[in-house]
Amino acid sequence: MTTVCLLGNPNTGKTSLFNALTGSYETVGNWSGVTVEKKLGTLRKNAGKLIDLPGIYDLSPISRDETVVTRFLLEESFDAILNIVDASQIERNLQLTIQLLEYGAPVVMGLNMVDVAAGRGVRINIPAIARKLRIPVLPVVARTGKGADDVLRAITEDQVAPARGLVLPYGTDVEEAIAVFSKWIAFVPAKQKRWFSVQFLSGNEAIQPYLMQHGILDEALAIREALAKKLSVPLSQYFHTVREAFIEDLCLQSVEYTKQHNMPLSDKLDRIFTHPWLGIPLFLCVMYLIFQVTFTWIGVPLSDMLDGFFWRGIIGLGHYRANLYRCLTIYY
Repeated sequence: MTTVCLLGNPNTGKTSLFNALTGSYETVGNWSGVTVEKKLGTLRKNAGKLIDLPGIYDLSPISRDETVVTRFLLEESFDAILNIVDASQIERNLQLTIQLLEYGAPVVMGLNMVDVAAGRGVRINIPAIARKLRIPVLPVVARTGKGADDVLRAITEDQVAPARGLVLPYGTDVEEAIAVFSKWIAFVPAKQKRWFSVQFLSGNEAIQPYLMQHGILDEALAIREALAKKLSVPLSQYFHTVREAFIEDLCLQSVEYTKQHNMPLSDKLDRIFTHPWLGIPLFLCVMYLIFQVTFTWIGVPLSDMLDGFFWRGIIGLGHYRANLYRCLTIYY
């Protein structure tokens, strides 16, 4: 039975696509050693299993929970990767895509939110991206399920793209370090040796336990430190820059940003409130307004009104009890 893992950045419609392909989650506890929920589902028509991995921007984990993805790629058995990409934020999303392609497993890209991208004036030449990356790229609108049938066929009935690792030109110093490091990792399958080397050299800490387990962590760290001394920038930044250059070249050939487009109000506000110079002053102004509204303009009058209401009620209740007592006394 085909087993496919679903990977993508957070907030790219991953859950919606999972539901469109399976119908619902089948929760099977947590991933080993972390609190992240392990979610699996059966593909429609009983075509296979779909494993929903945590949303991440990069394979290098920021938190312990994010090590789940690297550990899954190293330890689990699967047939293909379904990478969901936000078409309206394609350049940022492709950082993860590049690392998945370097891994060497078959990859199918689900290009989600194509309708949102079009509304923002982003025109994507899907065949050009597919040719450059050598993988199937399928447009999909996950929230409505449009295009989900094509994705399902691509990962099950149709031939998935042949497994080939993407090779980026990282430069002479890095290539020499990869060659030296690869000789130490005989326990890694040949197809993933380059990916494993790149991940370690770029600073993916989830790799270190495997090196420690095989007693070669000190030698590996020495190779990485020697490479760091040869480069003028931190290793993580260096690898990110090389990938970024590849992505920019890809987008120049396949993505067009039109001058006239309907920018959502949220994006317009983001540009203002996240401005490097205006952001903090605006934040302080907003907090001041909230304070004034809460404690001065509304808080004080509302408090006085409530105090007056309750005091009048208490005094009125006192008069009522006094009159009642007087009437009862006269009666008896």
